[in-house]
Amino acid sequence: MANAAPPSGIRNDVLLPDAVKDYIIEHKLEKVVTTALNRVILQMPEDPYARLAEELSKSSFSVPRFAHLRPDASRARNRLTFHVVVASRGVNIRIHSITMGEAITVEEGTEERWLAFLQDFFQKSFGNLHVDEYISLEEHIGDLTGAPGPLEAPKVGLSLCNQLLLAAAASTNLDVLAFLQHCLIKVGCEQVSPPLRKPEDVSAWRHRWPSFAVPLFHGGHGGHLPKLRCAAALRALPEEAEPSLGMLAQLLEALHTAKVEAVKGLQADKTTASLVVEGVAHVMPTFHQTFQACKKAMDAVAHERPTHGIFFVYAEEAWNEAESTYELEVGKAKTLEELVEFYVELTEDGWLTTLVNPFSDADFHTGCELLKASRPQLLILKDAPEVPDIDEDGSFSVHARTSTGLQE
Repeated sequence: MANAAPPSGIRNDVLLPDAVKDYIIEHKLEKVVTTALNRVILQMPEDPYARLAEELSKSSFSVPRFAHLRPDASRARNRLTFHVVVASRGVNIRIHSITMGEAITVEEGTEERWLAFLQDFFQKSFGNLHVDEYISLEEHIGDLTGAPGPLEAPKVGLSLCNQLLLAAAASTNLDVLAFLQHCLIKVGCEQVSPPLRKPEDVSAWRHRWPSFAVPLFHGGHGGHLPKLRCAAALRALPEEAEPSLGMLAQLLEALHTAKVEAVKGLQADKTTASLVVEGVAHVMPTFHQTFQACKKAMDAVAHERPTHGIFFVYAEEAWNEAESTYELEVGKAKTLEELVEFYVELTEDGWLTTLVNPFSDADFHTGCELLKASRPQLLILKDAPEVPDIDEDGSFSVHARTSTGLQE
């Protein structure tokens, strides 16, 4: 005799075919629907069906799609406030509200035309697009011509994309960070950070704790370039330590103490005491001495945390175009080849790991290629308004620090 199917939880389920009962049990439909309904009853929202659909969508494994914008009748029309509606498994869900009135100036009498225009624009640009295609969302922004009034297209596009991030994350029942990680993984990014939500996740972040840098010795004194800085960076957490409350406050206090140690080191020797001006330590007679002093100051506060050096050169100031030489120190002009050799010697012990703007724009590619031949692990940053053109087949890797971050 065959075993009877287990009860599905549905009243009178004996009247249901076995296949239907098995389906209900397999997908836990009775439990999911009851839980969602109880939450709606507990909250008693104005639109219970929309909230019920939203609650049910949390149990859906399919990625929602953007559907359309619905004007929010409860807000002033000139604010251009909309509900973002997404579609999940055939159900439309009002998931988030956005306001475009801050990006668009609406003249009196044009409110309805603006509302209709933006609804049509959204539908054409994003209608039926999966929400986890957010990384490429900007590429889908369509034509904004024909608007009821003047607008700045980049400003409107940026405002819309920023606000849709919250809507997309909410529609997948993820926080913003987890949603962005999901999007990056989808496009094949291999450097997505692991989650950091509970104590057990800490071990995966052991080698990901950031370093914080502080300039210890400044230029602008004794013939050194005004923008030049000799800095040091300190890891936020020792290799084997556990994170604790007050960790960042302790780190910042350590960095402040390192600056004090740098000043004290100069003042302890009468030959260098004059390099302290209004409590600020300035570069010593040689850069080798300076970075040795940087390391000594950081060692005094590191407490087993890893440290490394950063040289903010800004060599454009030292570039003499007429002579094709660099003069980082008064009376010590160097050709490009001599400057490269100087950097090679300065980074010999491996503590100095990063150079910022070590060459003029004209010499940047050539200089990097020469330097990377001897120091392949050295990180070179170019602080520029635009990312320079990089030869992908070249023998060096260059990073440019721009207003939007680090790009390779």
